[in-house]
Amino acid sequence: MKVLKRIAYINADCYVDTDFTVLRHLARQFEVVWYPVYYTDRPIYYTPEQMLSYARENGIEIHLCPRQYRQRDPRNYAFYSKIVEDINNREVDIVYSCTCEELYWTLASWKLKAQRVLGLHDVVMHHFGAPVKRLIQTGIRELTILGSRNVCVFSGNQAALFNKRYGRVAEILGLSCRRLGPVTVDTPSISQGVRMLFFGNIVEYKGLDLLIACMEKLRSQGITNLFLTVAGRGEHWGECEKQIKTRQMYDLNIRFIDNEEIPNLLASHHFMALPYRNATQSGPMSLAAGYGMPILAPEYGCFKEYYDRQSGVLYSDLESALRQLASMSQEEYDQMGQNAALLKDKFSEEAIAQRYIQYFNSL
Repeated sequence: MKVLKRIAYINADCYVDTDFTVLRHLARQFEVVWYPVYYTDRPIYYTPEQMLSYARENGIEIHLCPRQYRQRDPRNYAFYSKIVEDINNREVDIVYSCTCEELYWTLASWKLKAQRVLGLHDVVMHHFGAPVKRLIQTGIRELTILGSRNVCVFSGNQAALFNKRYGRVAEILGLSCRRLGPVTVDTPSISQGVRMLFFGNIVEYKGLDLLIACMEKLRSQGITNLFLTVAGRGEHWGECEKQIKTRQMYDLNIRFIDNEEIPNLLASHHFMALPYRNATQSGPMSLAAGYGMPILAPEYGCFKEYYDRQSGVLYSDLESALRQLASMSQEEYDQMGQNAALLKDKFSEEAIAQRYIQYFNSL
């Protein structure tokens, strides 16, 4: 079997947080050439300088790819074609990317000489409030998937869905727990109130509106010890805000949250609230697991694959789950936190990266 020597790794900036947990481990086994593609007209979680520093520290060859045009601009074809030409000139063995909804990357990537591997985070797109855009991106996604011989996914539920939808087998890589730095605050006593955190992009499928409506219902019934911090922003916030009647239950930070804020933000709350309507993977869940934080989430999909009822509150009925939180003792919470702390070893960076390494070697 041929020994793999070189991998080209190209992803958009929305995946950099996950890429950081994998690339340094790949670089110990392979020659890695990294092409981070990033927007220059909006905040991103990691700056180009941070990406360069990460690459230098880990022996990764990096080629920054700032994009100048909106996703639908035809000039992106020339942008991606230039990247493809550079990859071909470096004679890599495998090109790995999770980009599946950008038509011009899909078209340009057909000129790659190396084996292509598509990392597919969502086999079926989540619902969001722009039906025309969703229809177009679904079509592009289908074109990308059907043109990809090698597909990997990140959870067992997505592997099963991929097999059912396409009649093919996808490799399961998984997502590792994430840590973004040390914690310098203490978690408050749960007797002072149960503090939940909803963090990240506010979109319809994440169900924040469902959580707020249920909290308001319980408040009207005399349950007054539930509190929610909303830290993030997104297109669905307006609909969620309409549900708020009891303002003192909420701490609203509707803005971009810097990575440096996240460790203490997690530590100052008891539960990561993940009231999703549907779930494939969850970045906030991987952060919660990295810090040993219990979650509140429906008992299906990725939540069930990582957590159980000893390490989080997994529910089939949100109202019943919130009542469980409201009546939880400090002793019960401490035990749940101890169980959640074990996840960072089970789903460590090293364990997940080894799956990538084994998969790439098997091609």
